[in-house]
Amino acid sequence: MLRVDVLPPPPQVEEKLRLAYKVFRFRVCETTIMPLIIDAAGVRHEYETSVRVAWGDHGDDEFTVERPIPRSATPGPARYRLTLSWRCPLNAIHFIWPIVHTYDDVPFVIAERKGSGDGR
Repeated sequence: MLRVDVLPPPPQVEEKLRLAYKVFRFRVCETTIMPLIIDAAGVRHEYETSVRVAWGDHGDDEFTVERPIPRSATPGPARYRLTLSWRCPLNAIHFIWPIVHTYDDVPFVIAERKGSGDGR
């Protein structure tokens, strides 16, 4: 189970989007993390995919992640999207067909840059 909340203040272009994660781990597995944002113009900005070895314990965990807002992002309503893929060591089939889940988009706002007419 996963919950992601956007932390204030709203980021401007080239600032960091701060995200608070609350996780309940049912199992401890290798995780592939594929995050992206969709800006006000509908343009997808993908972040580098990362892989984490099986880490943490079963149960609740909380942590904060920062993602930079790209210079090319359009200010206004935006969405954060997270896709995770798991390969669990106790299930050999996961290495052929991992569990993949895309979570609901998390809405946020890319703030207009102060003192700039075009918001960038």
